[in-house]
Amino acid sequence: MISRVIKNSTSKFYIYMKNHKKVRYFSIAIGCVISLFFLINLGRYVKKIVDNHLFKTQVFYFNSDKLTEDIKAFEISYWNGTSPYDVNIQMDSLDNDLKGTDIDIEYTITCTVEGGAICSLSKTGSTIYGSQNGNNKDSFVVTITPTAQFKEGQSVEVTVKASATQPYKKTIGAKFKLIVNYYQIGYQILDQPNQSYMTVLITNAAKNYTVTQAFGSYNVGDQLDVFAYEALDPADQAKCIGAKVTLEFDPNILRLDMTNTNYLKNLGTHTTTLSDNYVYVDKLIFGVGAESSTIVNFYKMDVSQNYTFPNNSNSSIVTFTAE
Repeated sequence: MISRVIKNSTSKFYIYMKNHKKVRYFSIAIGCVISLFFLINLGRYVKKIVDNHLFKTQVFYFNSDKLTEDIKAFEISYWNGTSPYDVNIQMDSLDNDLKGTDIDIEYTITCTVEGGAICSLSKTGSTIYGSQNGNNKDSFVVTITPTAQFKEGQSVEVTVKASATQPYKKTIGAKFKLIVNYYQIGYQILDQPNQSYMTVLITNAAKNYTVTQAFGSYNVGDQLDVFAYEALDPADQAKCIGAKVTLEFDPNILRLDMTNTNYLKNLGTHTTTLSDNYVYVDKLIFGVGAESSTIVNFYKMDVSQNYTFPNNSNSSIVTFTAE
């Protein structure tokens, strides 16, 4: 009896659906939607499980010598406020010197600035190649260029962020505050008429050294006071600088004393060829220690001139920049 009732009900339902095509199609569509929804959620669930499994089994490191997850803050207190300033940032996918990520990590880079300056990047995206394809290291440069006139004590703040996009996501960053403090380092020219040479005296009153090459527990950009610097061995002292000074001059007027220590230990030079077909230095870059002074001598082509600076016209025969 029961089976007959069920059979009759089924037959009636079949006949009804057969005679009502719209209802049949609508029911099929609803079924497809429900099935699709189920499959999408199932796919998301499976993907999440797989991603979690991969994250646990695949080591992932995304680090920097300056950028951190909590946005580390740096203060650079010796900017002259007129020259572009470069910040070199090292990236890596290492846990230590012996352990690193096997996979390649793609990442993007952004920088924003507050104040009268603009920031530019040597690249806006890159890849840290893993140990299978590279050395787990990469780098980029942030350049801060002033667009306004600054007074001593004024500053600009730059925020730099690097965001890993593949295969996992992670963002690290840092803030760099550049403070105009050009009176910490300055110069004067000592000269008098009928003297064959003049002397540029540079005085650096800054109290810190800056690490230019990583060593021990120090990273590039770290600052050391004079006592910490003096405790280093000579090899590590050579990886630090108090200030970098650039002197530019016209060799038609001045000739650099090539026996000067700052020339012999220079950080860079530029030369030009004059009408006599000889090559002369017209730019000298060298380091000056913290809380110290140094001199650079020049021979004058016209000994009758007096190039003393500061002077009444406030013009200098050499162009001086420091960072």
